[in-house]
Amino acid sequence: MTIPRLTVLPILMLMQLVFSASTSSAGDKWQTYRDPAADFQLMFPAELTPSKTPDTGLLLSHSVPFKHLDPCDMSDGQTMLDELIDFQIGVEVERAGFAAAIIAREPAHVIAEHILDGRVKTEGLLDPVKVAQMQGFQKTDLWGGCGELTYYFPLAPDRVVIFTRRLVAEFNPNNPQADSLMALPGVILPPAAQVMFERILSTFARPGGGSSQRYRLIKVAADDSLNVRAGAGIESPVVGAIPAKGSGIVITGSVVELGRSRWVPVIYKRTSGWVNRGYLAPSR
Repeated sequence: MTIPRLTVLPILMLMQLVFSASTSSAGDKWQTYRDPAADFQLMFPAELTPSKTPDTGLLLSHSVPFKHLDPCDMSDGQTMLDELIDFQIGVEVERAGFAAAIIAREPAHVIAEHILDGRVKTEGLLDPVKVAQMQGFQKTDLWGGCGELTYYFPLAPDRVVIFTRRLVAEFNPNNPQADSLMALPGVILPPAAQVMFERILSTFARPGGGSSQRYRLIKVAADDSLNVRAGAGIESPVVGAIPAKGSGIVITGSVVELGRSRWVPVIYKRTSGWVNRGYLAPSR
């Protein structure tokens, strides 16, 4: 999704959101957002403003009053803004597979090049990424110093959570006003915004759990093990291993095809990461 400017939430819609106040381990005030229908919850700092519409999903935003020219105005460049939005992310849970989530957001020529038989060719489109405990892929869209980052985190074969993060063009070093804008009282600076983003993602959870299907290893010698990697592909670093007789493995996301191999995110006991799908079979 493309993150819009800060949305004013109607009172009736605000009443439909489920929030509760809490305090993080750092002692600062955070709130909990719960979406029972989409089966997820997360926490966010109380300084952020939540909003939700059927078209955008959940938005978490922060702004400070400051009248300035819109640096992302691609028409006459004379559009004035009354506030500086220094932090804004969107959250959606897509009830579809990884490929379907890509198809829903990309133009036809991208789909034709990167989607084949329901599988995603990530090269040239997505970069592997890990944020907090979330593992998935990142897409970067930039135009004239403006843009957004889209994160796809597969949760199950039929579920993907998508975080969209708006880039703050006003803070671009090429903007002559950047230094004065970053000196505004109450503004969230880029380093703090990055920490905030990671902390929000670290609180993401699915109270209802994921798939109940469990898997075991196949094609692995009795005295050997299967490497678990930080991302899809043999170029990603090893973060653990599953012994040959390992079972109870849970696939937590969709298949990603890399060349002739197919990779899936898994959890085995306390180890999470990516493995080659060809070494897994349903437990008997």
